[in-house]
Amino acid sequence: MKQRFIQRLIRKSLQIAWRLAGGTFWNWSPPYEYVFEVTSERVHDYMGVPKSSIKKWCIVGGYLGIEVPKLLASYENVSVDVFECSKRYLPELRKRFGHNSRVKIVGSAVSDEIGQLVFYETSLTGSGSLLKLGAVSYTHLTLPTKRIV
Repeated sequence: MKQRFIQRLIRKSLQIAWRLAGGTFWNWSPPYEYVFEVTSERVHDYMGVPKSSIKKWCIVGGYLGIEVPKLLASYENVSVDVFECSKRYLPELRKRFGHNSRVKIVGSAVSDEIGQLVFYETSLTGSGSLLKLGAVSYTHLTLPTKRIV
């Protein structure tokens, strides 16, 4: 029984990862997909609260907002704040969710400092950080930051 459950869980995780990656393995990240799937389905259980009491979800580094539709479907009362400072992904995020009153797109980095900080971005999909990226080739730009409490 337990083995069948684990097999189904693995199969479902792979199917979800494949779907979220757009039918390719280019953006596929099984550990992330698994953690997101479990979290998005069960966070209310872990918190010991009813599903309907989850009102706010914050995503830092929203990339293309892949998680947003699942969160909106899973939690009927949730509103999602998506922080994304990359000029590469912000237009697509606004296009996909700008019309949705339950989604707020914030074009800013998140830091423990308010003001302007350097954001480092590589040519890799969805990669960027306020932390300097070592020997990797990157571009950098100064962006506004917000502090969330």
